[in-house]
Amino acid sequence: MLIEFSVENYKSFRDRTHFSMEATADRKHPDNIIDGSKPGILKTAAMYGANASGKTKLFEAIWMCKLFVIGSHTHNVNVQLNHTPFVFDDGRKGRPTYFETVFTAGGVRYKYSFSYDRDRIVREELLYWPNGREALVFSRKNQNFTFNRDKEVQEANSKKVRENVLYVSVAAQFNYKIACDVVGWFGNNLMVLLSGNSYAIDELVEAMKTDQEFKNSIIRALKTADLGITDIKDKIMKGIDTQADPVFTTFPLPPVHDIWFSHSVRGSDGKVRTVDLPMALESSGTNQFVLLAGTVVGALSRCDSTLIADEMGINIHTDLCKWILGLFHDQKNNRSNSQLIFNTHYTELQDLDILRRDQIWFVEKDPDTGASSIKSLSDFRERNDKNIRNGYLAGRYGGKHFITAESPLRGAGDLVRN
Repeated sequence: MLIEFSVENYKSFRDRTHFSMEATADRKHPDNIIDGSKPGILKTAAMYGANASGKTKLFEAIWMCKLFVIGSHTHNVNVQLNHTPFVFDDGRKGRPTYFETVFTAGGVRYKYSFSYDRDRIVREELLYWPNGREALVFSRKNQNFTFNRDKEVQEANSKKVRENVLYVSVAAQFNYKIACDVVGWFGNNLMVLLSGNSYAIDELVEAMKTDQEFKNSIIRALKTADLGITDIKDKIMKGIDTQADPVFTTFPLPPVHDIWFSHSVRGSDGKVRTVDLPMALESSGTNQFVLLAGTVVGALSRCDSTLIADEMGINIHTDLCKWILGLFHDQKNNRSNSQLIFNTHYTELQDLDILRRDQIWFVEKDPDTGASSIKSLSDFRERNDKNIRNGYLAGRYGGKHFITAESPLRGAGDLVRN
């Protein structure tokens, strides 16, 4: 499960920015805290902010960190790294980007960090707490390594590490257990669903084909949501004989999915029948919920998993968002101690009868510098009986658009010209 994430000099985040899932001393909603976690770790968190404030950029930072960890070992010699620093300050363009992730996997706490620029990994470090005590696994500055355990094995691994590759990624390839645990958590337990991810639905369909219980859980979720869907089918596109064509035999194509949803409807004769509709004819809300339901079910079925969901609530009714939150807060549905972290514009969820103060975050961009920052509602020390939604809409917590006041006629004339 995720405990903390920090980022610096990445896109709109100029300064070191910390996001934490550690619970405060607030006693409200104890079910929203993972049972037995010490210190208390929250099950969910909601991120609010104006458009272009940096909400998605924060999630992109987590996604980029994940990609580095699981795929860095594939970097060829002299390949340039995906370095996108804060661009509104010339002094930041040449400085490294920094990521730090604190998480638990298999009951062990880890703290992994690295910084990089366009050409190389500048620093890298891994700490863990195997017996409740902090221990350094390795640290790195450029190509200089320090090892406090398993020195012979780790030194051998370090000789295979290029300057543009993370050590932990390489060490996992050579089955160094601690590195495998770290890379395994990033690869399997940290799930990032960014808006516009066109591959996610294909991954979902492939997973349903191999895991019938997974598919059954998704169908149950769709029935509970009252979308009228009773089944999901994949009618693979036909018309190309890949075996008969040597081109396809040599260069096999990925599966092409033709996804249909089955609906149970009652006809004018009173009889119930099943009608299949292609995904393209379903509402955008239905398609979005199917994708979200798949990732939610996947997260709830894996221990120590964390689901990052960008723009949760687009085309989805507020009640469905509340229901999904309830799944994570409910101990019976969330026996794996999984987490959901999402951003949204649904102010209806800014309700202290649903979320604790430490579960609500605000992202704001400085209008002068263009730099993003984040704050928890806990930082404002609001009472538990406060109407948070009204305060947010009034601009009390930041993260809200302030549109210049103009007369309707003048505004329309400025925006629309013939």
